[in-house]
Amino acid sequence: NSLKEREQSIEQALASADKARQEMQNLQATNQKMIDEARLERDQLIKAAKKAADDYRAEEKDKTAKEISKMLEDAKRLIDSEKQAAVNEIKAQIAGLSIEIAEKILKKQLENKDAQKQLVSDLIQELKIN
Repeated sequence: NSLKEREQSIEQALASADKARQEMQNLQATNQKMIDEARLERDQLIKAAKKAADDYRAEEKDKTAKEISKMLEDAKRLIDSEKQAAVNEIKAQIAGLSIEIAEKILKKQLENKDAQKQLVSDLIQELKIN
Protein backbone atom coordinates (compact mmCIF):
# COMPACT_ATOMS: atom_id res chain seq x y z
CA ASN A 1 0.00 0.00 0.00
CA SER A 2 2.68 2.34 0.96
CA LEU A 3 4.64 1.25 -2.04
CA LYS A 4 1.62 1.91 -4.23
CA GLU A 5 1.21 5.39 -2.74
CA ARG A 6 4.87 6.04 -3.29
CA GLU A 7 4.53 4.87 -6.90
CA GLN A 8 1.49 7.13 -7.46
CA SER A 9 3.32 10.03 -5.85
CA ILE A 10 6.29 9.50 -8.15
CA GLU A 11 3.99 9.21 -11.20
CA GLN A 12 2.20 12.41 -10.18
CA ALA A 13 5.54 14.13 -9.67
CA LEU A 14 6.73 12.92 -13.09
CA ALA A 15 3.42 13.99 -14.67
CA SER A 16 3.71 17.39 -12.97
CA ALA A 17 7.32 17.71 -14.13
CA ASP A 18 6.30 16.72 -17.65
CA LYS A 19 3.46 19.24 -17.55
CA ALA A 20 5.80 21.94 -16.20
CA ARG A 21 8.37 21.09 -18.90
CA GLN A 22 5.65 21.30 -21.56
CA GLU A 23 4.42 24.66 -20.18
CA MET A 24 8.02 25.91 -20.09
CA GLN A 25 8.48 24.94 -23.75
CA ASN A 26 5.21 26.68 -24.61
CA LEU A 27 6.33 29.79 -22.72
CA GLN A 28 9.71 29.73 -24.45
CA ALA A 29 8.01 29.41 -27.85
CA THR A 30 5.64 32.23 -26.97
CA ASN A 31 8.52 34.38 -25.74
CA GLN A 32 10.52 33.66 -28.92
CA LYS A 33 7.49 34.54 -31.03
CA MET A 34 7.05 37.83 -29.12
CA ILE A 35 10.78 38.60 -29.51
CA ASP A 36 10.59 37.89 -33.26
CA GLU A 37 7.49 40.09 -33.60
CA ALA A 38 9.17 42.87 -31.63
CA ARG A 39 12.26 42.66 -33.85
CA LEU A 40 10.09 42.73 -36.97
CA GLU A 41 8.17 45.74 -35.65
CA ARG A 42 11.45 47.47 -34.72
CA ASP A 43 12.83 46.84 -38.22
CA GLN A 44 9.63 48.19 -39.80
CA LEU A 45 9.75 51.29 -37.60
CA ILE A 46 13.40 51.91 -38.47
CA LYS A 47 12.65 51.41 -42.17
CA ALA A 48 9.69 53.80 -41.98
CA ALA A 49 11.75 56.39 -40.12
CA LYS A 50 14.55 56.17 -42.68
CA LYS A 51 12.06 56.52 -45.52
CA ALA A 52 10.43 59.53 -43.84
CA ALA A 53 13.86 61.12 -43.36
CA ASP A 54 14.83 60.43 -46.99
CA ASP A 55 11.51 61.81 -48.22
CA TYR A 56 11.94 64.92 -46.08
CA ARG A 57 15.49 65.47 -47.37
CA ALA A 58 14.35 65.01 -50.97
CA GLU A 59 11.42 67.39 -50.42
CA GLU A 60 13.66 70.02 -48.83
CA LYS A 61 16.23 69.62 -51.60
CA ASP A 62 13.52 70.10 -54.22
CA LYS A 63 12.09 73.08 -52.34
CA THR A 64 15.54 74.67 -52.08
CA ALA A 65 16.21 74.08 -55.78
CA LYS A 66 12.91 75.75 -56.67
CA GLU A 67 13.69 78.72 -54.41
CA ILE A 68 17.15 79.10 -55.97
CA SER A 69 15.67 78.87 -59.46
CA LYS A 70 13.10 81.56 -58.60
CA MET A 71 15.81 83.80 -57.16
CA LEU A 72 17.88 83.39 -60.35
CA GLU A 73 14.86 84.22 -62.52
CA ASP A 74 14.11 87.29 -60.41
CA ALA A 75 17.74 88.39 -60.68
CA LYS A 76 17.69 87.91 -64.47
CA ARG A 77 14.49 89.95 -64.76
CA LEU A 78 15.99 92.71 -62.60
CA ILE A 79 19.19 92.73 -64.67
CA ASP A 80 17.18 92.90 -67.92
CA SER A 81 15.06 95.71 -66.51
CA GLU A 82 18.12 97.69 -65.37
CA LYS A 83 19.80 97.06 -68.74
CA GLN A 84 16.73 98.31 -70.62
CA ALA A 85 16.54 101.40 -68.38
CA ALA A 86 20.23 102.12 -69.06
CA VAL A 87 19.72 101.69 -72.84
CA ASN A 88 16.69 104.02 -72.74
CA GLU A 89 18.66 106.60 -70.78
CA ILE A 90 21.55 106.43 -73.25
CA LYS A 91 19.11 106.80 -76.18
CA ALA A 92 17.55 109.85 -74.52
CA GLN A 93 20.98 111.38 -73.95
CA ILE A 94 21.97 110.70 -77.58
CA ALA A 95 18.72 112.26 -78.80
CA GLY A 96 19.31 115.32 -76.61
CA LEU A 97 22.90 115.67 -77.83
CA SER A 98 21.78 115.25 -81.44
CA ILE A 99 19.24 118.05 -81.03
CA GLU A 100 21.85 120.32 -79.43
CA ILE A 101 24.31 119.61 -82.24
CA ALA A 102 21.63 120.23 -84.88
CA GLU A 103 20.66 123.53 -83.19
CA LYS A 104 24.28 124.68 -83.16
CA ILE A 105 24.77 123.72 -86.80
CA LEU A 106 21.55 125.49 -87.83
CA LYS A 107 22.46 128.60 -85.83
CA LYS A 108 25.86 128.65 -87.49
CA GLN A 109 24.36 128.17 -90.95
CA LEU A 110 21.56 130.69 -90.40
CA GLU A 111 23.85 133.54 -89.30
CA ASN A 112 24.06 134.64 -92.91
CA LYS A 113 20.73 135.92 -94.43
CA ASP A 114 21.55 134.60 -97.90
CA ALA A 115 22.31 131.16 -96.42
CA GLN A 116 18.95 131.27 -94.57
CA LYS A 117 17.05 132.03 -97.77
CA GLN A 118 18.89 129.30 -99.64
CA LEU A 119 18.19 126.72 -96.87
CA VAL A 120 14.48 127.60 -96.79
CA SER A 121 14.29 127.39 -100.57
CA ASP A 122 16.05 124.00 -100.58
CA LEU A 123 13.72 122.66 -97.89
CA ILE A 124 10.65 123.82 -99.81
CA GLN A 125 11.94 122.17 -102.97
CA GLU A 126 12.59 118.97 -101.04
CA LEU A 127 9.06 119.02 -99.57
CA LYS A 128 7.55 119.54 -103.07
CA ILE A 129 9.46 116.55 -104.39
CA ASN A 130 8.25 114.26 -101.58
